[in-house]
Amino acid sequence: MPLTPSSAGYVAHQRTSFLSGSPPEDFPGSGGVGERDFVGRGRESDMYEAGRKAMGFGVTRADEEVAGLTMGQVAARRAFREALEEQD
Repeated sequence: MPLTPSSAGYVAHQRTSFLSGSPPEDFPGSGGVGERDFVGRGRESDMYEAGRKAMGFGVTRADEEVAGLTMGQVAARRAFREALEEQD
């Protein structure tokens, strides 16, 4: 996934839809009830770590402190994290 502010906005909207159990904005029938009332529907706690990160859960400053990253990679990760935080 590209670590851009627009991607962060998209991920934030997807995360909100997932948490509420409703279809995301780009899905046919968005805004409907979706799986909101389903018993046993997916939760954040059901996800593996890679899936959590892909959905914008648990993105922290520590992701910017990985050894071997270039300054550009650190800047991209920081901008992505900050854009996600703005959406919260």
